[in-house]
Amino acid sequence: MSGQILLVEDDDAVAKSLSRLLRADGYACSRVSNAEEAVEHLTREIPRLVISDLNLPDMDGVSFVRRLRADARTRDVPFIMYTGSCDAERMHSFVEAGATACCSKSKPEELLRLVAELI
Repeated sequence: MSGQILLVEDDDAVAKSLSRLLRADGYACSRVSNAEEAVEHLTREIPRLVISDLNLPDMDGVSFVRRLRADARTRDVPFIMYTGSCDAERMHSFVEAGATACCSKSKPEELLRLVAELI
């Protein structure tokens, strides 16, 4: 299974763990540490999927997904909000902002299922 994924995560340990998980499942993965780096990356390459932490150092994930949805080039790229918890209320607010899905960091198997569905 192949597909370029852009991972937006400022925590090195979380990013390494997530990258290993995705690569072990056959996905190509690029990582940036904040929203501005992601926007810069997206000017050069449009991935098949974006996975973003909610709490980024320069912009919250909700503002970041709104920014992506406002750009015609990235409007339709699937976006998973990857956060500490994703209850029904948070899921609704993330989807309302433009995320395709959200996933709790404590559920890596759920993340892999979502990735497989969206790529």
